[in-house]
Amino acid sequence: MALFMVSGVCALFALLTVLVYLPVLTFLHRTAGWSVKVRPQGIETVSAAGKHELRWSDLGKVSIAEIDGRVKFFSGKIHLHRITGIHVP
Repeated sequence: MALFMVSGVCALFALLTVLVYLPVLTFLHRTAGWSVKVRPQGIETVSAAGKHELRWSDLGKVSIAEIDGRVKFFSGKIHLHRITGIHVP
């Protein structure tokens, strides 16, 4: 009987672990890869949407700041990454 109870508790923990980590893993899998390159001519981004280039002459002021990278997870938010953003007006 004790073995049955222990296996039931282990199965419950395994189920809870899958339910907690599955949304995080699928989110990480769904995000599309992209890149940013800072070049002498300007800033270039490449993603699934295509390649975009912003020339320095077309830009006014560029600032760099931390972006809130928290993801809503059940009742709270968790940090998956620490994100720094380039803000271009």
